[in-house]
Amino acid sequence: MRPRCVFLGLIMAWVVAIYLPSLLLPAVGLMPLAPGQSLPAATWALADEVAPLAKLAYAAILSTLLLGVRRLALNRIALIAADVALACIAMLAVLALLPEDWSRGFGVGLTGTRFAAGPTLVYLVGAAFSGFTFSLVEANCRSIDDQSPNR
Repeated sequence: MRPRCVFLGLIMAWVVAIYLPSLLLPAVGLMPLAPGQSLPAATWALADEVAPLAKLAYAAILSTLLLGVRRLALNRIALIAADVALACIAMLAVLALLPEDWSRGFGVGLTGTRFAAGPTLVYLVGAAFSGFTFSLVEANCRSIDDQSPNR
């Protein structure tokens, strides 16, 4: 495990987990666009509205789970599957455990209902891509490090 590669993967996974659902919610019609608002502007506004605690909670839970699975001797395909599954578990944990008052712009704080079908599916899609992104970024970073003449 290379800390630099894990950190880079976690940052990119976090970005995907926040911005992909913020793009998909208005794109599929679950969050209406304000009159004259473009999809990129709506995406940015929705991602910005997500409560800091929701963002930090996802990052903390995801980091803990992904670092834990790195201790197992899994082959590459199993590791990718585990990363995707653990990212979905992290998202479900945040959606389930974060109080409504601390969920501004996210989950129950966005819809008023915990686990509303449409938004929950969008959040899980974002989480799955987040886990996949982590796997790809970490593997790519390790590959670049392995090819470095300094090694």
